[in-house]
Amino acid sequence: MDSGLKKGFSSGGVVARTLPTTAGLETMIPESVHSGDEHWMTLALLEAMNGVGWASPNPAVGCVLVEGDAVISRGFTQNYGGKHAERMAFESLLAQGPLSPDREIRAFVTLEPCTHHGKQPPCVDLLFHPALREVVIGCVDPDPRVSGTGIQALLAAGKKVRTGVLGPELRAWHLPFLHHRERQRPLWIAKWAENKQGLLADAQGSSKWITGPLSRGYTHWLRQKYDAILVGAGTWIADRPRLNVRDCAEPHRRNPVILIHDPKKRLVQETLPPGVRRFTQQSAADLVSAVENTDFGFELQSVFCEGGARTLNELFKTGRIGLVHRFIGEKDFGSEAEGSPHRIREFRPEADSNWVCTTLCDLEYDQLQEWVWRI
Repeated sequence: MDSGLKKGFSSGGVVARTLPTTAGLETMIPESVHSGDEHWMTLALLEAMNGVGWASPNPAVGCVLVEGDAVISRGFTQNYGGKHAERMAFESLLAQGPLSPDREIRAFVTLEPCTHHGKQPPCVDLLFHPALREVVIGCVDPDPRVSGTGIQALLAAGKKVRTGVLGPELRAWHLPFLHHRERQRPLWIAKWAENKQGLLADAQGSSKWITGPLSRGYTHWLRQKYDAILVGAGTWIADRPRLNVRDCAEPHRRNPVILIHDPKKRLVQETLPPGVRRFTQQSAADLVSAVENTDFGFELQSVFCEGGARTLNELFKTGRIGLVHRFIGEKDFGSEAEGSPHRIREFRPEADSNWVCTTLCDLEYDQLQEWVWRI
């Protein structure tokens, strides 16, 4: 099984950055990064990760300004309405003193600079400064208000422009935003942990814990990346999961909106925590439609589905799952495994070439697999 991303990268960004550690950013650059351009772009991605769960609905973009063999300024997209990555980096540089046009500065940015006026002026305008000679862009922004116009504007201003450095890795990082802009609907993501026999729980539905602390830390990082988190009523009743962000690396920007699928109306008499939404549609297709047509007060770009098995299997049947986080742990359920129905039967990548494995990563004794539906 081949992995599509460089080792050390995932849809969560640089894997080492998602886990609690005291290591500096420079030490988190994966060994799979070899060229200088990839090195600087990885630093831009690490900057972008500082905005996880904060920049939405804007993409969490990172930017580093490089002169010679040193980063001279950094930036990441701030809370919605705040400065974008390029503006943060460039204004930080200007704050150090006058910027001579004779300098030779390169900008590395994870996503194409915007050209439209929103809550902030166009980022691309900052990059016209004569001291900036080259702009290296990870991936093109498909937003109709941008979609290549940032690159065209830079070229027209006489800048050298290159695209695609760490392109697959940065597309994986920006996937919820890119998918929403390309398809005008949210990305649905499935996540589960299973043992080596493919079981999510024993015959009685007990599962705690299949995977270890590193897998849980990575999962919590993902929770703040995605806008909403969905579980079935059975999982809610059995586990009373907190579904929040607590065991991953800082920053802890937000907790996702919690959605519960309750087709049998088992929670009708229960008072749910503030902000938790309950959906009673009988079919998964109707559930998807209801969620996508609900006004949450923000632009819903992604729905993170944590199960259980019945909910996930039904969602796979709708054909709307576009990304899978699959954790395989060591837990042995012993005799309690016999007759367990808790399996993901509707995800069969070996039988469907549309599923592409992008990430294979060992998290201590667990294995993380990430699969993307080919588009």
